[in-house]
Amino acid sequence: MKRSIIGAAVLFFASLSGLASAAPVTSASLSGGNAVWTIGQNGALGLNVIDANLGGQTDAFDNALAFQVGGFAYSSGANFDLSGQTVTGNMASIAGLNVFVQYYADASSPTLRTLITLSNTGAGSVSTTVRLQNNVGSDSATRTIATSSGDTAFTAADRWIITDDDNGSGGDPANTHVLWGSNGQAPANVGLTVFSASGTQGVLADFALDIAAGTTESLMFFNQLYTSGSAAQAGVVGFNDLTSTNPLLAGLSPAQLSQIQNWEFEAQAVPEPSVIALMGLGLAGLRLSRRTSKSGRRAA
Repeated sequence: MKRSIIGAAVLFFASLSGLASAAPVTSASLSGGNAVWTIGQNGALGLNVIDANLGGQTDAFDNALAFQVGGFAYSSGANFDLSGQTVTGNMASIAGLNVFVQYYADASSPTLRTLITLSNTGAGSVSTTVRLQNNVGSDSATRTIATSSGDTAFTAADRWIITDDDNGSGGDPANTHVLWGSNGQAPANVGLTVFSASGTQGVLADFALDIAAGTTESLMFFNQLYTSGSAAQAGVVGFNDLTSTNPLLAGLSPAQLSQIQNWEFEAQAVPEPSVIALMGLGLAGLRLSRRTSKSGRRAA
């Protein structure tokens, strides 16, 4: 399990609060790729994506990307920070952990990245369950278009699921929900019923975390909007092999990427000391060879 020292998360959060362009707001709209994501507080559900639209297609959500930690909803309080393409919630103490949620809208695609970060400042480890809930706007017309396993049966083995209504390329936007990446931690439980809904009109995923004392762990999710289910299936393949240099990870440092449990990113190659020493000897030899060559030409 990947962990990092708690200082990385604290420094990250402090840097966000110090940005000159950051401003406390009570609602925000993030735009990108013809999509608009509306974010705000909603009573007992806490901070979440209230709704989203794609051009003329509206009602993508009826509250989504809302989180519970240990059964308690994450709330940002009276406001949250807006800075450019990013919304960052205030730190909240939940179930013995310091928790905050961040939403980032990619400016060039209809993609929203969501990051929930949990820090354990206590003396002992904390085991908890983080629940993600997305209630889609298509309500009782919601159907599963595709999953990463190639069928329409949503299970914990599926890294992503696409939902849409029965109106083809009309009606509400098609929703892509990306829950985890290759070699990342899979959810312990998933479902299609969320909040107090009576039908299967959403996406739910539970992740079991065991956070050691003095460490920080995160979970990262992506959502995309498309005009149709077929377009969504064509677009989701980009998440099959997400690398650390992908533009969708803009603004996340290597330390932050290392905290993310449900994705695995390749480590940056660092030369061994012996390799560095050999490189140094090679450069020294090259410089000596050049000096000798120059001396020979002058003597001639």
